[in-house]
Amino acid sequence: MFKNFLPILMGLTMAGGLSQFPEFSQQYTQRVGGAYFEIRELATDFRDDAASNGKTVEQAIGEYYSAESQFFHDRGARIETVIEREDYLAQHYNALTLGSGFDQLLEFARSRDLQIASDTLGIYKPALPLTLVGGAHAGLGFVMGFLLLRFPFLFRRKRKKGNPALA
Repeated sequence: MFKNFLPILMGLTMAGGLSQFPEFSQQYTQRVGGAYFEIRELATDFRDDAASNGKTVEQAIGEYYSAESQFFHDRGARIETVIEREDYLAQHYNALTLGSGFDQLLEFARSRDLQIASDTLGIYKPALPLTLVGGAHAGLGFVMGFLLLRFPFLFRRKRKKGNPALA
């Protein structure tokens, strides 16, 4: 009995935890979108300024680096970081919004933004998963939790009383 109780308890615990992913993912995706739309404005302004002065983005950044001032070098590095981050957030946001619930889980596992995830978790409020995706995540969590504790017992031989060869 005990060998079945703990796996079921672990399964229920994991079901409850993983069933929360769709709600967490929705809140996380909103934050990724907010960060993306904000940084896109900065990058677009820089691109527009470069274009209005007859320069490519690379040429405009190059001017920062060619200046003798450390301040301008730092600003050049900062705008490069902004443009790279805009690209990352755009790809990440699109993958999160266009994917199914399980695609979102994989995208989050593969390329989550740790700062945004931490900020989301800091204010996260659990929700009851009343959607098919929430139920599927709960089912997956239960199976994972159950097998996590039940797996060691699957390959264990049962001993027959009176047969020392199997002991």
